[in-house]
Amino acid sequence: MTTPDGPQPLNDETETMVANNFEDMNLSPELLQGILAYGFEQPFATQRRSFLPILKSHDVIIHDHAGTGKTIASIISMLNKLDLTNSQCQALVIVPTRELAQATMRVVEALGKFMSVECQVCIGGTRIPECMANLAQGAQVVVGTPGRVYDMICRGALKTDSVKMLILDEADELLERFLIDQICDLLAKLRLGIQIVLMCPTMPENVMKLVARCMRDPVRFLVSRDEVLLERTKHFYIDVVNEERKLYTLLNLHMTALHAVVYCSTPRMVDWLVAQLRANNFTALAIYGDMEEEERQLVLKKARAAWAALLVSTDLEDNRRLNLQQGVTATINYDMPLKEDYIRRINQRTYRNRVFCFITSADARMIKEIEEYYLIRIQKYLN
Repeated sequence: MTTPDGPQPLNDETETMVANNFEDMNLSPELLQGILAYGFEQPFATQRRSFLPILKSHDVIIHDHAGTGKTIASIISMLNKLDLTNSQCQALVIVPTRELAQATMRVVEALGKFMSVECQVCIGGTRIPECMANLAQGAQVVVGTPGRVYDMICRGALKTDSVKMLILDEADELLERFLIDQICDLLAKLRLGIQIVLMCPTMPENVMKLVARCMRDPVRFLVSRDEVLLERTKHFYIDVVNEERKLYTLLNLHMTALHAVVYCSTPRMVDWLVAQLRANNFTALAIYGDMEEEERQLVLKKARAAWAALLVSTDLEDNRRLNLQQGVTATINYDMPLKEDYIRRINQRTYRNRVFCFITSADARMIKEIEEYYLIRIQKYLN
């Protein structure tokens, strides 16, 4: 199914290209100003990957977890495609609830603040004459729930001649609340070949049916939990000069990292460090791979109860068993890991984690390797 303004082909270079910062996305100056004013400094993985395919008018499925920036990714791309000389609706954003519609409208208005973008919300539970009057004022973007948007189209209050993009947010929840036929009825009111961007954390059967019925060879993005975790973590390095300075650095860093997991390279180093910490009046526990399971669980129980402010560990067979959950504020690489093990050390159950890497002159190259491997930035820590 093709149209004169249908999707542009993706070549191999574009398929693998990511925009590591918003400046690389060729956004309008006004949109970029809105993004920075909103508080975003760097795009998330979802945004880096999905921007170009959406901009090139491909149907896109963004399948990742809550809080990864997928809604922001679609809104930024949508805003960049608007023809601001045309006051007619050019993009529809369909969401499952009134609350989400209102929240999404606020994001559109904030990001498009310096573009003079007009956005209207179109939701059930509001008076129909009022909704029609709002739409009559003109808006390049309309955010709404399926039933009310469909009703406004049928009444002629919402013109769809200029609509070129449809965003279905939280599609799995949409299809729990509304039958797939209702969504398809809405799509039938839009022009042939409209671009569809579908976002959902899960892909149940009803979503797959909608994809099969309504989307054209969609480009699909899967974002792993590891990528989400990396983006929600602040990464720092501390130049300790030599091995002898590591303990001094840890004792001083501890004042700002109240509850942390500290990684050492060997069990012998773990025992030595725990002894040094206790000698300096810090509570600390040791854990390593060759512990008996019963002993290990006892250590973790004490750590979860915040009996110890520092848990000192080697790389376990599965570091993610260290599910301390409450109060962990830092992961400290006392000894640097191999780059493949860096992600395994980060605590999986907190979104306020910080990683501190103690580096000597011999470790400096490892920082660059980790940055390139995970596409992250490890900043110098300034206490």
